[in-house]
Amino acid sequence: MLNGTGRKRFLARQGALLFVLALAAGCARMSILTPGSVLREMDRLAGRLASAPGDFSVIQGEKVGASGYYYVLDENGRIISHPQKALLGFGFRENSLYKAIHERGRGCARQKLGSEDKLVFFVPIKKLGFLCLSVSVSDLTGDDIRCGDLK
Repeated sequence: MLNGTGRKRFLARQGALLFVLALAAGCARMSILTPGSVLREMDRLAGRLASAPGDFSVIQGEKVGASGYYYVLDENGRIISHPQKALLGFGFRENSLYKAIHERGRGCARQKLGSEDKLVFFVPIKKLGFLCLSVSVSDLTGDDIRCGDLK
């Protein structure tokens, strides 16, 4: 059994180990992925994208967690940046996800994609549309994800 000081050291080592593993795998900018840290990073990226419309190099190739990726929707719900080039131009306007994004403006939505439980975080990009991040629920920490469920 660990005393208070031993427990703190153990948790600090575990946190440092998670951070080192994430960096070694090249899959994290943030040491611990929480909904709050994800949205703060996305706000930062959205600001950079707004200052250089059409230059998506800031998000291309970026991964969050084991398999999370960024994409951009224009104001009409069309994909204008995505890691899968075949999806460029695809319209989301009638999709329940886009409707949630358009109504809420900032936040996240939970949805099933096949057998995987995913979260889609979204923040507005001034005069462009929305920056989105699709990430597996298992990549995030925290007891309450606080996302609306989508079917």
